[in-house]
Amino acid sequence: MGQARTRWSAVTAVAAAVTGLLTGCAAPAHPEPPGGGVEASWGEDCEEIVQAPVAAGTSVLTVVADGTASGRGLTAAPGVGELLAAAQADGLALVVVGVDGPGVPPPVVGPVSLDPYPGSDSVVAGRAREIALRCGAALLHRPEVAPTTPGSDVLAAVTTAVRQQPAAMGILSDGVASDSVLDPAVVGWEPDTQAVVSQLLATGADLPAEATPVTWIGLGETTTVLPSEARAGLGRLWTAVLGARGAPVTVDTRTGSTTTRDVGSLPEDVVAPPQATVVETSTRSVCVLLPSVLLFGPEETELSSTEPLRGVVARATEEPAWVVRVEGHTADFGTPEGRARVSQDRADAVAAALRSQGVTNEVVAVGRGADRPRADEWPAGPRGPHDTAAADVNRRVEIRLGDSDVVDGVPC
Repeated sequence: MGQARTRWSAVTAVAAAVTGLLTGCAAPAHPEPPGGGVEASWGEDCEEIVQAPVAAGTSVLTVVADGTASGRGLTAAPGVGELLAAAQADGLALVVVGVDGPGVPPPVVGPVSLDPYPGSDSVVAGRAREIALRCGAALLHRPEVAPTTPGSDVLAAVTTAVRQQPAAMGILSDGVASDSVLDPAVVGWEPDTQAVVSQLLATGADLPAEATPVTWIGLGETTTVLPSEARAGLGRLWTAVLGARGAPVTVDTRTGSTTTRDVGSLPEDVVAPPQATVVETSTRSVCVLLPSVLLFGPEETELSSTEPLRGVVARATEEPAWVVRVEGHTADFGTPEGRARVSQDRADAVAAALRSQGVTNEVVAVGRGADRPRADEWPAGPRGPHDTAAADVNRRVEIRLGDSDVVDGVPC
């Protein structure tokens, strides 16, 4: 009886709020913005929506809401409103799971009704549904689901969301995890997705079931801009992980109008994207080390971007007498012949790009395969586990510039 009274009070309060909106005696209406988004603002009407009981057995949409400092503000992403509207149309309630730092249980809020008047087609019921969508969108960014410790254990939030047994899942996150098997510092920006999935399945990780559709919004949208191939690597990794048990996965790349977030009060969540390293020497020479992910897709030998070469072009132009030596290096995958071919083809592609951008210096291209690693990919021996982060370090292009008599020995 107490629960019935609580629900009646909550529904009555929502009805009063809706009536006020319709008569102009309360706060102004919150129309749906162009592009399919939902205005995410919180008011007293939202408190009533959250407090309204949800009937036992109601299926849910579970949304992982990553409010950590590394991600961009995507409150206007049209996919958010579309996800909530589809859930409302299907009669689903909303459960929100926050992302926190490693070792901290993710916060869970809900279930929250997205349809205060199920089955009704009245004007009041329609307006109440609009309010529920607005409040649902706002709930994704509420303090109740905000992080409390540094880092972002996205995998823990995903597995917590799966344990809610949702009919559908949404994930609003940049996807850059820390201190887990999905951390780029552990698996690299060109991860071995099959190895990661096998490891998760072997440990019995809770991953979405075959019948659970998953929609990811904001993947790779970090405050520190990631190179395109690094973003693509994140996409391949998470798509493989979420689909490991057969769940259909959709990555929605629409961002809408991004907002500038005030992250000063949030715990630190550092993203360290791959970047070039420049080494100047005392012999009037220089080496530029470029991780392959800045230039090529996995196993690709055609350049995906020439932007990282701009500094090399400028320096070579300043010193037209210098020799430019381009060396391609691979990780210890495949056969020696295959590694030699990929590394040579990549070196040739970089050399051709330098020439096409106006470099008139002598340019030499050499493929080294995996013969000169910078990191040990097999620390436990050739039969031990393969260190994928070390493999990421070894996939690189080194460009040395200097006089012909010293360029071969320029340290990188």
